[in-house]
Amino acid sequence: MSGKKHGQFYGLRRCAALTLDGALRLAVFAATRLLYRMEVRGLENLPAGPALLVSNHISYVDALLLIASQRRRIHFLMTREIYEGWFLITPVFRAMGCIPIEMTDPPKKIIESLRRARAWMDEGGLVCIFAEGGLTRIGMLREFRKGFTKIVKNSSYPIVPVYIGGAWGTITSHYHGKFVMKWRGWPRDSVSVLFGKPLPSGLEPAEVRLAVMELSCDYFESRKTGRGGLAREFIRTARRNRGRLAISDSSGRKLTYADCLERALALSARLKAKTPGQRSVGVLLPLSAGGALANLAAVLAGKVPVNLDYTLSKKAFAAALAQGGIRTILTSRGFVRAEEISLPGDSALYLEDAGEPGLLASLKARFAPAALLAGNEDPDETAAVVFTSGTTGPAKAVALSHHNILCGIESLRILFDLGDKDGICSAIPLFHPMGGAASLWYPLLGGVPVFFHSNPLDVRAIAKLARENGATALFATPALLKLYTRRTRKEDLASLRYVITGGKKLPPAVAALFEDKFGLRPLEAYGSAEASPAAALSVPHFSKPGNFQSGWKEGCAGLPLPGVAMKVEDPLTGAALPAGQEGELLIKGPTVMKGYLGRPKLTAYAMRGGWYHTGDAASIDEEGFVSVSGRLKTAGTAERPAVIS
Repeated sequence: MSGKKHGQFYGLRRCAALTLDGALRLAVFAATRLLYRMEVRGLENLPAGPALLVSNHISYVDALLLIASQRRRIHFLMTREIYEGWFLITPVFRAMGCIPIEMTDPPKKIIESLRRARAWMDEGGLVCIFAEGGLTRIGMLREFRKGFTKIVKNSSYPIVPVYIGGAWGTITSHYHGKFVMKWRGWPRDSVSVLFGKPLPSGLEPAEVRLAVMELSCDYFESRKTGRGGLAREFIRTARRNRGRLAISDSSGRKLTYADCLERALALSARLKAKTPGQRSVGVLLPLSAGGALANLAAVLAGKVPVNLDYTLSKKAFAAALAQGGIRTILTSRGFVRAEEISLPGDSALYLEDAGEPGLLASLKARFAPAALLAGNEDPDETAAVVFTSGTTGPAKAVALSHHNILCGIESLRILFDLGDKDGICSAIPLFHPMGGAASLWYPLLGGVPVFFHSNPLDVRAIAKLARENGATALFATPALLKLYTRRTRKEDLASLRYVITGGKKLPPAVAALFEDKFGLRPLEAYGSAEASPAAALSVPHFSKPGNFQSGWKEGCAGLPLPGVAMKVEDPLTGAALPAGQEGELLIKGPTVMKGYLGRPKLTAYAMRGGWYHTGDAASIDEEGFVSVSGRLKTAGTAERPAVIS
């Protein structure tokens, strides 16, 4: 074939490929818009010229979602296994300009793939890479591999971070290592594609990963639109699960969701009548069905529940009441007598006086509109007040919004596949930051039965509760895990699939002893009252032939939760620190508190530039795992004081 004819033939092939590519993109746009409710944000951040898009990877259709998100052609780097393995559609991949690459390829082959990607950019095109190297099977953002930095090396081509939200848990994701055989939001799931601001080409993979994590914060923040509060979410859950068990406690009390809603509505009516003009109410009850009902009644009455620590001294208890602005306390006569607690004046509203729910409460629970029962809930309004541990000074009252708590629950739902056939066993008190979320709101809003025991040190009774109810998840502290290992039998905890521990660092020796006895690895969490309450979490590994994804590391608190960004800074200079170097841990995301009640200066110091400064010494390794060693020992400077009173 002559050179002229060869050129004409090549031109025709290229023209045909472009025509096929255009037709495919049109079909993709139509199909994705038909199957998904798509929201695209940040399109103005896409440059008119070449750019490298770096995205998270949570579903099999992520590339299609990106194609449908904007008009320009995108050339994707994709695994060679899929490019060549799905031979029937390999011509489609070729027509779309996809570039096959595999980490196990010989170096020359990898270099050739990267050169092809660079060539597309040299022609002014967009190239996209899923920098995690594969689909996530654990629901968390994984390590970004270094290869993508070579595509833009020695160039001025920008890197555009991209976050795809909402596709995890749909029919096209690999939800917890299982292919989800149902539509989560039939007929159309809601997904979002967020484009971040362009980044310079010389950044490290961890820096680009952080930018994608910050976009995940923006995605979770956008979920606030149209969202109600805790009361409305509970009403919806209760009506979907009316006859199912909601709460069981070690006193033998069992409540269905219908029971909970009816009793909480009846109690909320009494609470409203007693507390006109009062915003906050105290809850002085152990972890029990009564304690849960008191919290539900408070939010249904439009009040802010403040779970009080009944182990405090009289002085500390009085200080907590003052900080929370509490004039009324929901409690029970039996509990007050047993604990020998002295309450001020006529502040108490006793559960015993509420009586059984009447016909009106039953009718409301069944038929009244949720919006009417829940009232005008603003997701930014304070939904709960929790107190810090007080290890670095007097305990501080932390205000959490409805949105804070709901985003934390949503993150936990992403990471743990618990449903109505599972059950959570917990003895973490309601006044504990972890207890309020794990023992109360996470199960009750998720339709997961929860089993309570009021005394966290009575591990034999807790084990019996877990065994008799077939609990599949257990929340505990490292100290409690020691007691479980010593005082319970292997068969007591045989039904468990998850054991989540928080409050303090999990010693590797404690984790190993527990795993040796029960055959289940405890999963460490890191959090605080200010972070609603978890910010990082360990999850089980995903392991199948040819595919391993690490969910935990020994000595680490885990990976940042979806919707949470974490970084480490020098506590004196504020400079960002590289992977593995220890400094002050900072947290960003919609789960971070509104602030400290009545302490605006302390709130302003803790929340700077949208980041919560924890005061904890930590490091983050190249894979993104967070390791917390303790509190900072630096004194700070005049510009960055260590403590503000």
